[in-house]
Amino acid sequence: MKYTCRGCGLPYEAWRSQCVKCRLFNSIRASIESLVISSTDETEVFARETWTTGEPIFDQAFGGGIVKNTSTLIGGIAGVGKSTIVMQACGKLAQLGKKVLYVAGEEHPSQVIARAKNVGARHPNLNIIGGSADWSDIERAAKMHDVGVYDSIQRLGVHAEACQFPATRILISQLNGDGGIAAGRDNEHDPDILAICHLDGDDLFVGEDKKVRQGRIDVVKHRWASPNTVRYLLSTVAVPRRAGDIEDLRSVNGYEEEEDDDDGT
Repeated sequence: MKYTCRGCGLPYEAWRSQCVKCRLFNSIRASIESLVISSTDETEVFARETWTTGEPIFDQAFGGGIVKNTSTLIGGIAGVGKSTIVMQACGKLAQLGKKVLYVAGEEHPSQVIARAKNVGARHPNLNIIGGSADWSDIERAAKMHDVGVYDSIQRLGVHAEACQFPATRILISQLNGDGGIAAGRDNEHDPDILAICHLDGDDLFVGEDKKVRQGRIDVVKHRWASPNTVRYLLSTVAVPRRAGDIEDLRSVNGYEEEEDDDDGT
């Protein structure tokens, strides 16, 4: 199928959201001679290949795993667990023989490697590259992998459309004050799959002194599956047993505040 920009007439072999010449959005349409009208009972439906990661939260949320040759955008506030969930899925994919490239824009690569170790995701097939590298080097490295993760697109300073390699990729973004993708509203329209991570409801208490934060993934757009919501648990954190009780807070965190010496030293 052929495509043409309605603004400047530039031809394209594939659809894209923005014209590279006149920079108009949503101006590229299929050429009339390329349009084919088919009856719904004569057209064969082709299912997209899905790679099951073995990471329960990720697979359940995204209809069984990561869809091959698609872009998935996952947004959420800092600390909601989106990068950790993706890292766990990447580790599982690496164990299954997929080569995964993690482009680290939020943290130094050494920090990302440490996080991969903490969640059991370290594997020879999972590679890390710093977001400060030249973009052409990142693209060249991405082409040699099956899956690419860009964390995060606003820190990398790129539009979702710029992350073209490899064909199967996961884009991570924080949210702005309005709850939208921090890298820009137009980024929400480019990916094939869009999900938002939230903190969900009240914390769950474990014993008297610890609680577990709850998270939620809302898959709000999926070209090949229905919208979905999956809840998950974040790390356990120590909290005071009674709000505002300083003595409890000291005991929970395992320290005693030292008293000042009488002589003022």
